[in-house]
Amino acid sequence: MNSIAFESDITYCFGSFKKGLLVTPGINSSKKTKMLPVGFSKDHCIMNSARLAREPEFLELKGPGSHKYSSGTLYLLGGSEGFEGAASLAAKAFLKLGAGMAKLYTSSSAKRIAAAVPEAVIFSGTFSEICKKFLDDILHSK
Repeated sequence: MNSIAFESDITYCFGSFKKGLLVTPGINSSKKTKMLPVGFSKDHCIMNSARLAREPEFLELKGPGSHKYSSGTLYLLGGSEGFEGAASLAAKAFLKLGAGMAKLYTSSSAKRIAAAVPEAVIFSGTFSEICKKFLDDILHSK
């Protein structure tokens, strides 16, 4: 995802701090950020902002120069025909925790996994084809 953040001297948030201000590039774009309750109690606003900060994607903030290849790659062999769910869930969880790239190697039809995890790179084929591709990729990864 390409993100754009405008630099400002002050940014006002209504109700709680917004996710975009807690990660790069937004976290570095405002010199000062103020939260305005706008009808919510101050405690509600603080609790909502704290909840956002505890979400998995904020546990490991990525630097301004990071990209999907510098944030970890999952190499997952699995998801046979009719059992695509586990592979899809594993890839989604890995990406939600901040990994940059998920590569799934499956003997199943790639359509179901691609629908569930569109950001993953999926290799499908016969079991022997995907095992060979899986091992080649792992052995030659940087």
